[in-house]
Amino acid sequence: MDLRRIVPLLLGGAALVSCEHAEVVEMRYPSDALYKQHAFAGRALHGAARVQYPDGVVESEGQWDHGVRVGQWTWRHANGALLMQGAFERGLRQGVWTRWREDGALLERGPWVDGGRHGRFELGGSAGAVVADAWWEKGSLVRVEERGR
Repeated sequence: MDLRRIVPLLLGGAALVSCEHAEVVEMRYPSDALYKQHAFAGRALHGAARVQYPDGVVESEGQWDHGVRVGQWTWRHANGALLMQGAFERGLRQGVWTRWREDGALLERGPWVDGGRHGRFELGGSAGAVVADAWWEKGSLVRVEERGR
């Protein structure tokens, strides 16, 4: 994006920033703090996306490709601690995804294949240590086994 070609316009509480190939829409809280920033190509989300809590902590960020989530995405709790992180391919969760509790303790970690859980997931206990394993096959839970038993 050529920043020299950006022209901000106000549209009912959202700022539209246009350039040759994409438009970036910013939505703001009443306090004027940034709420959302998304890029569009035509009517489809395309490019970087970011959502923030009122205090400026990033709630989520990632990339869109013509309306489809792609690449690494990250979500955070309101306190800034990681909530969830993983990658998308063709709009589907793919590869290892991890979720954490608000205190930073592990909630779960495991592989996704074509948008469904598939394989062994580690499940965290209240202190974040792995306390169980869950096996998934094509999005269906197969079994859960506690560790140390």
